[in-house]
Amino acid sequence: MRTVIRSPGTNGPGFNARYPMVLKLLLALGVLAPIYLVAVYEVVAASLYPGYDPISRPVSELTASYAPTRPVLVPLLVLFDLLIIPFWIGVWRAGGANRALRLTSGLMLGFRALGLLAFPFPMVADEVLGANTIHTIIWGVLTPLLMLAGIGASAAAFGKAFRLYAILTLVALVAFSALTGVQAAQVNAGEPAPWFGIAERALIGVWLQWVAVLAITLLRAQRTVDPGQLSKPTGKPRLTPQGAPR
Repeated sequence: MRTVIRSPGTNGPGFNARYPMVLKLLLALGVLAPIYLVAVYEVVAASLYPGYDPISRPVSELTASYAPTRPVLVPLLVLFDLLIIPFWIGVWRAGGANRALRLTSGLMLGFRALGLLAFPFPMVADEVLGANTIHTIIWGVLTPLLMLAGIGASAAAFGKAFRLYAILTLVALVAFSALTGVQAAQVNAGEPAPWFGIAERALIGVWLQWVAVLAITLLRAQRTVDPGQLSKPTGKPRLTPQGAPR
């Protein structure tokens, strides 16, 4: 994939040039954090919640007030945020004056901050899914909007290949969100919703994959671009994977 660096950063040897390894470590968290989250939900939680069916029951139930997994899972999910938030800070630093990339980082930082605020307001027993609670407002309205906006902003940060990938990611997220909404409506109506868990996991999986792809794209850019180049106002160079300007 050809990497396009838009709008290099400010004058002088900035953070990227002085601490290139620190920046790479921050960006690497974008690959490690998604793997960690999948392990938390699908390995740790699965072993702690007898009778929980990941195909038909939603992910958010794992942190519900009545779930036996909540005491263990909440600290592990807070640790995920402690991994992913530094990644978004790394994205901000790697972006330089790339406004689209910095907007993506800002929106995703807001997304994760709201996620942390949602932990004190879990699902409760016998609550109607989609009820007008703080939990639902945060996870059902605010965070999805920030997530979609962040992915949309990333489409303008790189070349055509990543733009297409970001657009396809948005389409997939909208489709799985609609499917999740249908399954939730069936639960509220007292009808079976056999694919609720799968739909929600697919939604999370698509987002995690986008995070990892963005991290790998930026790590590749760090290998092919001298960090000092990102701090010189020399226009908008186009770089091949080998670093040769076009």
